[in-house]
Amino acid sequence: MTVTLEPLFLGIDGGGTHCRVRLTDHSGAIIGNGLAGSANVYSNPYGTLESIMQAVDQALEQAGLDCQAMPRIYAGIGLAGGAMPAAVDFLQQWQHPFAKARFVSDSHIACLGAHAGADGSILIIGTGISGWSIVEGRTRSWSGWGFPFADTGSGAWLGLRLYQLTIDALDGIIPHTEMTLAMAADYQHRAENMVQAFQQASPAQMAELAVRVVEHAALEDRHALTIVAEQQKIIRSLLTSMHTFNHQPIALLGGLSEFVSSHLTEEFKQLLTGTAGDPLSGALLLASEGVTI
Repeated sequence: MTVTLEPLFLGIDGGGTHCRVRLTDHSGAIIGNGLAGSANVYSNPYGTLESIMQAVDQALEQAGLDCQAMPRIYAGIGLAGGAMPAAVDFLQQWQHPFAKARFVSDSHIACLGAHAGADGSILIIGTGISGWSIVEGRTRSWSGWGFPFADTGSGAWLGLRLYQLTIDALDGIIPHTEMTLAMAADYQHRAENMVQAFQQASPAQMAELAVRVVEHAALEDRHALTIVAEQQKIIRSLLTSMHTFNHQPIALLGGLSEFVSSHLTEEFKQLLTGTAGDPLSGALLLASEGVTI
């Protein structure tokens, strides 16, 4: 007599900082979670696979399972950089251990999760910035091409604008404010020190400066308000383009989403909707699609 074991579903959210995993049984009950390092498959493909398997091993251990469960697992995998052609080719060649694996970008699973699998759009505003839309299975993206040549309006971009205005103030082009004085003091009030630090800074490190802009904007610092106004113009343009494209509800995601939303006019707030779930729930929807239980 052959015993057929129930399928397991695995959601993987691989971002530039962390790789998160959620394992569920056939009923949808969560039985394990995992967390590992960066999983940007475009910039570090083999490191991404290592992060995935580390997080999966944690989830299996938490569930009281081992590698023998792999053939029962249906995986939905969303990865940073996953939409790039080179990444797609790389993932197609991976001899993964799962019963089936579906690969998409991290934006795709975030959109699926935000709208519980229904048609809709998202705008993620964090270290970077990117928009994603799913309508009848078709996708469209906005921005997200990376800092510093793109991702205007993102957390890293806020940090860049703080750098730029502080250097302008040090050069006497514009007057200092409390925000630029505080920033300049960190570099001994020397523009050359700031330039050297910028050349060595990662997007994530630049985005850490966004909190200064947010805090000084609350204090009505002149230059902070200028940066916020610039960001709002960028966000409004993105939201307008996204809404014009498909008239779907847009969910704001990411660490700066609440700050950005609080400064939007009612006209643009009406284009927004809440989120039904997180990226891992979207990855699990992808994993279970078409699987007969």
